[in-house]
Amino acid sequence: MNIPSIPISLTQKDILILLLCSVVVIALIRVFLLSRSLKKEIERKNVPLLSLKLVAELPNIGLYLENQSDFPGSDILIQNMEVAVESDFRGTLTLKFEPVSNLDPHKFEKLKFKVFNGEFELFHISTDSLMPHLLSLPLEIHLTFSNSDGVSFSSLIKKEKNQNKFIIKEIKEAQ
Repeated sequence: MNIPSIPISLTQKDILILLLCSVVVIALIRVFLLSRSLKKEIERKNVPLLSLKLVAELPNIGLYLENQSDFPGSDILIQNMEVAVESDFRGTLTLKFEPVSNLDPHKFEKLKFKVFNGEFELFHISTDSLMPHLLSLPLEIHLTFSNSDGVSFSSLIKKEKNQNKFIIKEIKEAQ
């Protein structure tokens, strides 16, 4: 059995059509990649700016978490913080913070935490009584949180010695 062969001869018109089809396919791939990149960038811009505020005067004494952005924060976890305290407490204490489920834009919430010396919780120390001591210390606090799209972030917040102002040093997307 003999299979007839079809002679293929590409004309300039055929070559031009193939070339244009290739350009269209490449352009569609590029548009897809750019739209995916734009979506990621939009998600990244929806980052809650969480900071802290230390109030050492009555009646509002405490450590407050503040959302300074237009985007809600959720699943907020604050890492344990080691604090070298002098005066009445002497030594290094660990502050273990309770998680914050969500924080609306431009709102703040007083943080709840427990004080530990090693593995032992110090029930006799009022968390409010620590605020004047924390004011005089440099502090570094690590947070993890999510935005409304479910994208997770980590943040580093620092306070210099004898200052009440916390500065956001770093925010990055959590891996």
